Amino acid sequence: MRYDDPALRSALAAEYALGTLRGAARRRFERLIAAHPSWRREVDRWQTRLAGMAETIPAVEPPPRLWRTIEARVPGSAADGLQRALRRWRGLALAATAAALILGTAVVLRPAPAPTGVALLSDAAARPGWVLTLQRRDGRAELQVRAAAPALPGPGQAYELWLLPGGGAAPVSLGLLPAAGARTVPLDAGQAAMLARARGLAVSLEPAGGSPTGQPTGPVVYQGRLDEV
Repeated sequence: MRYDDPALRSALAAEYALGTLRGAARRRFERLIAAHPSWRREVDRWQTRLAGMAETIPAVEPPPRLWRTIEARVPGSAADGLQRALRRWRGLALAATAAALILGTAVVLRPAPAPTGVALLSDAAARPGWVLTLQRRDGRAELQVRAAAPALPGPGQAYELWLLPGGGAAPVSLGLLPAAGARTVPLDAGQAAMLARARGLAVSLEPAGGSPTGQPTGPVVYQGRLDEV
């Protein structure tokens, strides 16, 4: 792996800050952080960015029926004991709600397998657009796509992701990219095999519904490549 590649470093730091870099890959990355201050600074940058995103989420007040349900389930009959238990349950419920809101902006809440590849798609000025993570779940390959800070497309436009097989083969569409948030792109066996050999990934600006021809029709505005983790 090219650990001196700034794009790869930024992509891995983003996955680490999001909490989706797991297992041996996460432990290996932590060793790199300890050895290289520049890697720690990259993680700090992503953590600061994600913390700012979390602060924009409005607070959610749990519904009154939640408290009634808790009261009905708290054991004991003493009034003071009941009040202490309710306060404890309320604190736990609020903490859980806050944690779910923060995590919901960045990660899929179901357990995720360790990534096998990661890519950072950036523009000509090296500004990040999306972080892509290749994962295998239940024998199937999928790309977890998370918007970093892409420029907003114009009215009636959308970003489309293309796999570049190389060898003169035509680009293969992997679907539209979110301008914000995240989405999962399932890959069939053929796409997964091509991705392992691909010379890169590209993002073109297309009409809102995607390319009308099955091939890029607009300018390529973001590029990157998948690196093994």
